[in-house]
Amino acid sequence: MELADKKGIYGLDAPLVDCLKTLKQFKGLDTESIKNELKSKIDYYRRTPKIDTSGYIRDFKEYYLKQKIDNESDDAKIISMLSTISPQDFLHQNFNKYNISAQGLNYLKKLHFNFSKSKSMGHYDRQSELISKGISQTPSDLTPQDIINLDKSLTHFDSITINWAMSFDHCVNPDGSIRIDEAKKCYDFCKENGKKIRALGAIYPTVANRLQAENISSEELESVFENYMKSLSEACPNIDSMDIVNELSYDFGQSGAKGEYPKDKPLLNNSFLQDKMGENYYIKLMQIARKYFPNTKFIYNDFAHENTEKAENIFKIVQKIQDYEKENGVKILDGIGMQCRLDSNNTKLDNLEKVIDRAEALGLIVQITELDVVKMSKDDNGNLLSESEASKRQEDVYSKIHEIAFAKRDVVESITYGDMTDKLSWSATTDRYIDEPDPSPTVYNNDGEPKSNIVSAINRGIDRGLERNPEKQSDNKNKKTSASTSSDDEMNNE
Repeated sequence: MELADKKGIYGLDAPLVDCLKTLKQFKGLDTESIKNELKSKIDYYRRTPKIDTSGYIRDFKEYYLKQKIDNESDDAKIISMLSTISPQDFLHQNFNKYNISAQGLNYLKKLHFNFSKSKSMGHYDRQSELISKGISQTPSDLTPQDIINLDKSLTHFDSITINWAMSFDHCVNPDGSIRIDEAKKCYDFCKENGKKIRALGAIYPTVANRLQAENISSEELESVFENYMKSLSEACPNIDSMDIVNELSYDFGQSGAKGEYPKDKPLLNNSFLQDKMGENYYIKLMQIARKYFPNTKFIYNDFAHENTEKAENIFKIVQKIQDYEKENGVKILDGIGMQCRLDSNNTKLDNLEKVIDRAEALGLIVQITELDVVKMSKDDNGNLLSESEASKRQEDVYSKIHEIAFAKRDVVESITYGDMTDKLSWSATTDRYIDEPDPSPTVYNNDGEPKSNIVSAINRGIDRGLERNPEKQSDNKNKKTSASTSSDDEMNNE
């Protein structure tokens, strides 16, 4: 099956399944009655909460105090700043007026980036707490019409990525017991609707550990993981692809870190699992997982492959996995997942092609797993862009990714778009893009319709990719990705 036939969407979770199933249950009613039935489900849907800015600053101050800068003057100014700065100035990093040295500012921005990233990872648990205490309001602004539109747009995709519900962190309770109900709900929804299934992040190192067991042994932890995999396989036996490991690599360059790194082994993100089981813990867990999912494609999923230093580290991880495979006569890794959570200022996309070539040389498939592109209002130098220039830059990135994918379609197995609409977009709500007035990252707008300018850009990219590698062009000329046409009839032309 050609790449053009393999189109996916990211972001299904159990509350959304409840909304979509309610819609189907009452589909025979008039529109207003359907909307009334949906409202009760939407009322507790908490997918994309707004940031509680005062709590965010308070938490960052605690974070800073644990790793203060080694400069008494800057330290005093930073602590004073964190006690007085407005939420708007803090989130926009307007630190210059506090007379902190250049060295102090660089340290502060690096620390803020790392904290912002960790807050994004723990975003949902933190916001659930805030909502329950009435500190933050319900954020998603979903309406019954949004659910109707989502139901319509899902028909354009043949696979769905289940977001978190199947992950170790989500399925393992603090006492080590297993909960599979939400995973099963998402699994059944996909099966009932004829969708292939991608499962996100079985092993996700940077997510906070939920186990309340500081003294748990390595053997006990392996046993908990095996119980989780066994339970998941019994409830959800036919998962097509699984991001068996998610974001394992250290984020080279993302946090401004510089220096010499070991050449003989990869650097990994810190993890409770690594602390307990050693630096090769992910290989042990992958081997356990393979026992229960022998036919699922196991993908190592990560972001920023366009960063050559990080890409090199990712391949060190891959090499360790493949060395283990050769030594033990097993197959526990099938491919690499390139998230492609990008923005319109990305200029190193050619590096992605090199990553695909390396994956091919190692006998691995590539899946683009969470593609979206934030529309930036300024360039990298802070210069304001016109709306037309900002849109063109976004279109160019979308186009280039599809050109690369279709030129390499014998290796790139599928494209999955990141999130179902802008309203449900992680990229549109993450702290990293808090200052963007109209990030508009996804392929589909909030009316459930593809954005015409993005559709055109994607089609241009596909055509260029086919021209670069015309061997199967005749088979693909009438096949586009799910976002490649503007009418419902054309979008369902499989």
